[in-house]
Amino acid sequence: MVSIVVVDSNVLAASPGLRRPEWLSLVEKKHDWSVRIVVPEVVLMETVNVVRRLWAEERDRVASLKVRQFGLAEAQDSMLASIDRHSEGYEQWLRGHLDQIGVFVVPPPQVDLMELARRSSAKLAPYRKDKDKDCLRDTLIWFTVMAVAHENADEEVWFVSDNHQDFGPVAGNWTGVKTGERDDCPILFHHDLMADLDDGDLSGRVHYVVSVKRLEQHFAARFAPIADADLAGLVDRIDVGMLAERLVEAAWGLDLSPRQAALPLQAVAARIADAREQREGWSFSEGAGRGETRCTARFVVDTEIDIALVREDLTGETETKQLRLFGDVTVSMDGELQDLVVTSAEALPDDPMRPRWDGLAGVAFTRQDRQGWTLADAIANRELQYRPPVTGQFARLSTQLTSTVANVQADTSATFRAELAANVSESTINDVFAKATGIDYLMGPSGSPARRPQSGSGAGLRLLTGNDSRSHNPANAESEE
Repeated sequence: MVSIVVVDSNVLAASPGLRRPEWLSLVEKKHDWSVRIVVPEVVLMETVNVVRRLWAEERDRVASLKVRQFGLAEAQDSMLASIDRHSEGYEQWLRGHLDQIGVFVVPPPQVDLMELARRSSAKLAPYRKDKDKDCLRDTLIWFTVMAVAHENADEEVWFVSDNHQDFGPVAGNWTGVKTGERDDCPILFHHDLMADLDDGDLSGRVHYVVSVKRLEQHFAARFAPIADADLAGLVDRIDVGMLAERLVEAAWGLDLSPRQAALPLQAVAARIADAREQREGWSFSEGAGRGETRCTARFVVDTEIDIALVREDLTGETETKQLRLFGDVTVSMDGELQDLVVTSAEALPDDPMRPRWDGLAGVAFTRQDRQGWTLADAIANRELQYRPPVTGQFARLSTQLTSTVANVQADTSATFRAELAANVSESTINDVFAKATGIDYLMGPSGSPARRPQSGSGAGLRLLTGNDSRSHNPANAESEE
């Protein structure tokens, strides 16, 4: 059976040069694993626009550098020209690269316009009852997924999208009622989309996963599995102290969903500030051989976490609680830990805050939708009432933010995020968090911190008005993705 992988725009835009290890592995192994990769035409179009917007932001940052006094005017002009060339040529490059690596770009199916209108009017997923959002592109992507499945009746189809808010189940019900984890492979679709699959006799063949990295590990474990007993023996040889130390390093700085982490209901954004070393309670699964010298596996472990969070009123605080961490390890065949990555974190099943968040499910414009929010999202949401301080050097930023909030709160359309981005700079957003939490440093432009915080001190939370500000130039993809 062939596995057809259909990717969403957020997946491509996160790696514009397709140079991340999981992409390289999936492309390299596509014949061995019987994988065919498909990009809907709508996804390619949206990816090009998203990447160009990201690069335009990078260009603005380069243009704003005061370097001419140092005799660097020509260098700056050369950098700006290079960014322009890459941006203008990105669509042509991307189409050529996809063709070169054997990825198929497919047009959307013929769709009755009245069917689109009906779904929009009825707010059927990926339209959402609680958001005034244009979901036409998402709907066309979903119709493309179903069309691919219909045209390949004997194959399984995997849809990869980080947009689980529109395509996936209610958080916490990942594989069933109050079961599963966000990183499970597969997770459920939204109940409206599951009904579409039932009506089209596609249930059981079309699956959903939130990342290429997660799917790549799933395929690796399917085609080069390591028996549970062998995996257990290999894990026993790992230096537990090193494992615990690497967990702390990997967890620091991970963005948290306030809902999934069951934080206070007033929390709108959060990040891990520190973690305790954990030597017990590790669980490993989906072991996969990676040649003769190493293997990879998924892990789950519970540990105590220090969390830096921002509330609705832009005040900050830290909270300490137990979270369940999920991720991947790479281990040599003699038990040497080569790599550890934390991919997500959730509250424990018996966390007393979980029922309070569950009680918000289905309520329009409520905190149940704040999973994955940036601070800019929080400011733009009309629920937010920002009460800024009125003294000190922060007063200027407060005035700027107050003015922006006043403007965007009058508008619940999709334009308020763009308006926010136009009025509040990235540095302002970071300054707000730093002021709110008392943190004395910001995250660097590449996403790396200026210094690592001491235990319990909080973390500099990089909350941007858009996506991560790293450069996404395909020519530099290996070093920057």
